[in-house]
Amino acid sequence: MRKLQFYGLPRSLQDRFIESSLGAAAPVPLLVRRFRSQAHARWFAGGALALVGWGVFVAYGFGELSHPLALAGPQMLAVHAAFAAVAIACFLRGQALRWEALRVPYPEGTYLFPAVVIDARRGHLVERDVGSLRAVTVRGGRLQVEFDDKASFTFDAGSAELAEKAKAAVEATREQWGRLQTEDARLERARLNPLVESGVPNPLASTIPLSGQRFLKPATYVLITVISAAMLGWAVWWWRNTLSEKALYASATARNDVEAYHEYLTRGGRRADVVEVLLPRARLNAARAAGSVDAIRQYIAANPETRIAAEVQDALRTALLDALEGAKAQGTITALAEYEKKHPEHSLVAAELAAARSAVYRNVVAAFAKEAAPETSQIVPFVERLVKYVEKHGPRVDVRVAHQFPQRTETLDDILSKSRKYYMGQRSLPTQYFLGEHAARRQTALAERLIERLQRSFPKDVLEFRFLGPAEDVNETLPEIEVPTLTLTHAERLSGGFVGGKPKTMFLGASISVSASFEIPGQGEPFVFKWGKWTPPNVRKADESEKSVPAVIPDVYEDMVGGAFETFGTQFLKAWYAEP
Repeated sequence: MRKLQFYGLPRSLQDRFIESSLGAAAPVPLLVRRFRSQAHARWFAGGALALVGWGVFVAYGFGELSHPLALAGPQMLAVHAAFAAVAIACFLRGQALRWEALRVPYPEGTYLFPAVVIDARRGHLVERDVGSLRAVTVRGGRLQVEFDDKASFTFDAGSAELAEKAKAAVEATREQWGRLQTEDARLERARLNPLVESGVPNPLASTIPLSGQRFLKPATYVLITVISAAMLGWAVWWWRNTLSEKALYASATARNDVEAYHEYLTRGGRRADVVEVLLPRARLNAARAAGSVDAIRQYIAANPETRIAAEVQDALRTALLDALEGAKAQGTITALAEYEKKHPEHSLVAAELAAARSAVYRNVVAAFAKEAAPETSQIVPFVERLVKYVEKHGPRVDVRVAHQFPQRTETLDDILSKSRKYYMGQRSLPTQYFLGEHAARRQTALAERLIERLQRSFPKDVLEFRFLGPAEDVNETLPEIEVPTLTLTHAERLSGGFVGGKPKTMFLGASISVSASFEIPGQGEPFVFKWGKWTPPNVRKADESEKSVPAVIPDVYEDMVGGAFETFGTQFLKAWYAEP
């Protein structure tokens, strides 16, 4: 076996082999098995596989918010460049092989000559002569040639007859092969083997050997691969990151929650609207979902400066309105006041808060109107004015007492003290039962009775009645009012003489008048109720009592004056209520 480089042969042998392979000159091949090189296809396939692998790598983590390679870092440039380099190298190599194969000056294949079998592929020639032939076999229209190095070649002769003829020619040459090895037999050997010099040069033929053509020089091949891989790798890296970022952005905006935008930024997304608008908005939506003002406050504290300030204010206002509904449900001014204290931002819902407060006051008036005395037509309008006033100025309502006692106490007491018949000591003096502690006790009892009933109709955060205490003195001039004030004024004028008791003593009768004036500062006419009666002492009670004079004297006067106060209280409340 002999291996030769076609482009390393002398020009004469090159020409001889070309002409023989084409059947244009002796020796003409007995049989030929054409060969079309597929080496370039394998390289192309390798390049395609590199592209597929590259595509898989490009798709790995593409557009996935949770994937660390959703956006490839600069270090991934080397991987992209490597894929590009492998693909480019394979395609260049495949193209080079294809280009070179198309430019080989003879048809590639395996040639059976009488003396040799030549395997000619891409400028490489492998020659096996009949001296190493082990067997020649015909099977149908096929001829199989085997050599000592175990190489075997099968040729399709087309028919058994042609195969037998080719076999006969080979075996004939084999029989005389030893004789043909002498120098004198060169010409005869040349007629049997195109790779043997005939010894008869052609003076007109060129002596310059044919040279093989290269698609690219190795240095150029490397340079193109490196530069192209770098450029293409960077381009794909940039293109992939650009499209993946768009996909990440689309996924994040589709989910539209804090976690999605955090993942977008963690992956390397850098869109300003995510940082400045979308993520803050998602956080705000999460705070909204919490359904509390505190959650919005915490958001504001964590995001003092934001481009969605208007949305934040709207969210805060919505949360404040929701909280206001809870306060309104309690139906009290106290609940609304606590709401106002708890939420310093209540100015955002000032109109709604004011409306809620007004609604509470209206409801109080409406509730009172249902129990008001129908006979007193002015009572409901007065209460409406009163409630409107306290809505603006606060719930305080004062209750005070004035005591008018126009007579001289000494003159009245002398009636008894100078009577030897009816004077029974200090307890016989009448004026003491209309003044001092006795009067203060009755005033307090009357005021507390009225306050208790009125307060039942009005919550203390709407109207809070406060008793200022009994009158400090009689016949005093009361100061101007500063808040709504219910003034109770009572006056007593003693006269007459009534004898009774055991032993007999004298009691004085009294003309008792009590009035109530309910005034509102700067609000026109007050509500006024007056009652009065001349009341004699119940001397029968003194006569029938187990107590004797003077012990029974306080009871008689208390029954007379205290009963008058009780009657006034009842009549006053009837003027206010259908059911006092």
